[in-house]
Amino acid sequence: MRVKERYPHHLWEMTPAGTNSYVGKCREETSGWSPTYSPTVTLFARRNSTIYMPTTIREIAEGVSIRITDDESGLSERVRGICYKFDRGTFCNRIWI
Repeated sequence: MRVKERYPHHLWEMTPAGTNSYVGKCREETSGWSPTYSPTVTLFARRNSTIYMPTTIREIAEGVSIRITDDESGLSERVRGICYKFDRGTFCNRIWI
């Protein structure tokens, strides 16, 4: 029986200069759709995700662009977004994008 890997994805931090720095392993889970309001008060649906990672991962600042890939080389992009919140937990850290 094959054991499922706890953190099968890879987290990258994107700098304003356009370079990517590898942060570590993670697990991305799509959280569904959440409401977003535009300046003209029109309701849009925005897809969001929760990223889980080991407690050894450094903190990611809010507002930083991140990407999640399926492979460590960074070629197979899974999702890209902006860190809305970072939470340091007892058993794992979380990022909401």
